[in-house]
Amino acid sequence: MLSATHRVCAHCRLSLLENSLWRRTFQSSAVLQRQKPKGQKSSSSVSAFRQLISRPIARPTRHADNVLPPLQRPQHHFHAQKSRSDTRRISSPEHVRQKLNEGLYRWARLGATVARLKSMGITTEEARTLLSMFVDERPRTPYGWFPPEEDDKWQMARIQDDMAESLPGSVDRALTRRFMAWALETTRTRGTFQPSVYNTLTSVQKAVDFIHPAEWYPVARMLRRKVHMHVGPTNSGKTHNALRALAASPHGVYASPLRLLAYEVFDRLNKGRIVPLNADPSAPPETLQRTCNLITGEETRIVKEDAPLLSCTVEMIDTRRRYDVAVIDEVQMLSDTHRGGAWTAAVLGIHAEELHLCGEAGAVPLVQEMLKDTGDELIVHRYERLTPLVMASKSINGDLRKIEPGDCVVSFSRSALFALKRDIEKITGLRCAIIYGRLPPEVRSEQAELFNDPGTGYDVLVGSDAIGMGLNLKIKRIIFESSWKYDGDVERTLSLSQLKQIAGRAGRYGMHGDDDGGIVTTLYDEDLPVVRKAVESKVVPMSKRAVLPMTKESFHDLEQLIHRQASFSSILDIIRSASIMAPCYTLLDLEKDHKEVLPLIDRLCNDYTLDERLRIMNAPVQWRDSVVAQAMEKFLRMYKKEGHVQFEESLKGLGLSEALEKARDMQASAELASGASSSSDSEKDILSNAPVSPSLASALEAIQLKSVPPQIDLLLKMESLYRIAVVYMWFNQRLPLVFSQRDKALRTKDECEENINWCLERMKYVKGGKFRPPKKVIRSDVATTSSPGQESEKHKRGEGKEGEEGVKIEEREYRVDGLDDAVPREEEIIRADSSAAPAKHKKKDKVHKRDAPLLDTANVGAESLTGSL
Repeated sequence: MLSATHRVCAHCRLSLLENSLWRRTFQSSAVLQRQKPKGQKSSSSVSAFRQLISRPIARPTRHADNVLPPLQRPQHHFHAQKSRSDTRRISSPEHVRQKLNEGLYRWARLGATVARLKSMGITTEEARTLLSMFVDERPRTPYGWFPPEEDDKWQMARIQDDMAESLPGSVDRALTRRFMAWALETTRTRGTFQPSVYNTLTSVQKAVDFIHPAEWYPVARMLRRKVHMHVGPTNSGKTHNALRALAASPHGVYASPLRLLAYEVFDRLNKGRIVPLNADPSAPPETLQRTCNLITGEETRIVKEDAPLLSCTVEMIDTRRRYDVAVIDEVQMLSDTHRGGAWTAAVLGIHAEELHLCGEAGAVPLVQEMLKDTGDELIVHRYERLTPLVMASKSINGDLRKIEPGDCVVSFSRSALFALKRDIEKITGLRCAIIYGRLPPEVRSEQAELFNDPGTGYDVLVGSDAIGMGLNLKIKRIIFESSWKYDGDVERTLSLSQLKQIAGRAGRYGMHGDDDGGIVTTLYDEDLPVVRKAVESKVVPMSKRAVLPMTKESFHDLEQLIHRQASFSSILDIIRSASIMAPCYTLLDLEKDHKEVLPLIDRLCNDYTLDERLRIMNAPVQWRDSVVAQAMEKFLRMYKKEGHVQFEESLKGLGLSEALEKARDMQASAELASGASSSSDSEKDILSNAPVSPSLASALEAIQLKSVPPQIDLLLKMESLYRIAVVYMWFNQRLPLVFSQRDKALRTKDECEENINWCLERMKYVKGGKFRPPKKVIRSDVATTSSPGQESEKHKRGEGKEGEEGVKIEEREYRVDGLDDAVPREEEIIRADSSAAPAKHKKKDKVHKRDAPLLDTANVGAESLTGSL
């Protein structure tokens, strides 16, 4: 029995019932063994079961911003525990087959299954007949439709992984693909169906065949590219050689995951701060300047129309243009469920003689598999950290008095971050900068500068996982407040890869005078083993599959085939359930990432072109922000009704314009208050003579205060307004005549950044909000500090991996003892060629020690080293 404290979602309840009640109570029923005669009603047991699983379920009680009630130990929700138990239970193909056989009858009776076939153009009667035959003709063996000898054909390993991860629809996808193959053969060989049924199924199967995505990019397949992978942990300098190759190329492109990082490379190239390969590092920067343009989703900066270099975000890469050198940063994002498709399209589709991929070492096997289909040559360069990363022997045991200048405390709840900021400032007297995901990138950068500059007085940083990418931070010690994160549904432990990337921000090379490395610890003892495992792991495994891009071509073929009344959601449902992919690929998680936008597109955009609907689906909209979602709906309604979207008009009724005015008044009152504090006479003059708005007059009543504390609600509204302005600018880049008020959106965006910074600067104390158990936190009015226990531990490095059969591997592994001492130890060439002969022995050619530049992309400045690839 479940404890009363365990409130589970409907999906959890359904799975539990299927795994217990259904098998224990109903499995012996003939309902599971045979198809019911037409017209016969379901048995009372089945009806009772359906009523049981369809009862409304109370959702888990959540507090504001995922803050648990005070004085309670945070517990992982039952969903997370269930996921772990499923991982143990779904441990073999036999378990997968058992689950598929158990779910077959119910799947065939689902209305969604019949509706899917109807949307393809098959009549309801034909669909039900096919599904009934599929159930009745199931082989009467323990294996059913999935015999062991066909495990590779049906990708049983993929199905097992999906079930182990509790991915929604894993059974549905497996049974749909098996059904499609059976139905094609059945309708072809039997005369009981109209020829149109077979033709329809054949056309749909062809339209969702994604087995060779490399063929989507014929321009890139015109040449055999040389692909360099630069892999290593954070602060290993893995991007530096790639940027030097880019700076030396006649025509090249740099693709970044973040627009701020794209801007940084754009700025450095134009100022000559990246030394090209074979150039003199001591040459003046003016002689090393390269003309470079900038294109991101929201902004375009053209220095010169025919500039030889381009810095952009990954989504903005033009795969039709030819480059000499292309650099793609953070290649491990291939598996990102939100944006991975852009990286996959870039890796497969960039038309470049030389392609450089920079990222984590765990991405090597995946890229290797992807390039088997392209015939490209792959060279792997492995790097080690420029400074050591040491795991402390113990946590700080919740004692905030042990926080020191240069520390970064990492938490994954925004309200917990504010609570940490409040308590650290109160207990230690040290001022805290703050960085979290909702903040605009520009504000994050400014907060980072406050922390990095010793003259600002911001000695400590509190931040979320947003610190893990794209920021230069002078962090001496990382302290994890927790090792788990709320993902929108439940709390889950962070992956080793996520923990390691965040921990790697400590001790960045050149950011500290002594360069003696970084330290990692936790706030509480229980998180220490999890973080230690991540920090000391040799190579962190990543997802086995790259996310396929949702291309206009793949949608177009299917849209022409399905029933004209089918919705956009129906097209996506067919792609999700029936598509055929190579084992190293997967699809975007449509159910999780687009569940809010798809009904909106079906409701408002039925008469839009396919290109327009795809553009709306892929827009960078934070749908979980209800204010942003409302503004997006207004965008679509105005577009549909008027053909023109006015920025300020779309903000009406959302309370954002009023919030913007309130922010202006609060800042004005704060400035007047600071000036009035030195003169009571001027205070009276201000109150009596100054023409002010009602809100400003109200604020001035508190003129005796040294500052006006901003409200959390105002900060949230400024964040939402910023997001709306960015989305408007994103659409302006693609539909400039429809979203024509770019200047207004840009001004609003800039003002929001200023207001958010102003709020954060004055948000010293925040009422409410707790981080993990407050009873553990030692509070004191005495601002004292003490050093936590620290114990240096050698970070063991792993040796190079053996290559797969048929692939010749060449690796360059670097050991760095100092800035000017980079030692390439071994070389290898990966011939990712489908025609390569199997290699029985891996040949390694030793390379003599030589200097090589190993500055990280975030740290490359005036210093540069000589060397070449």
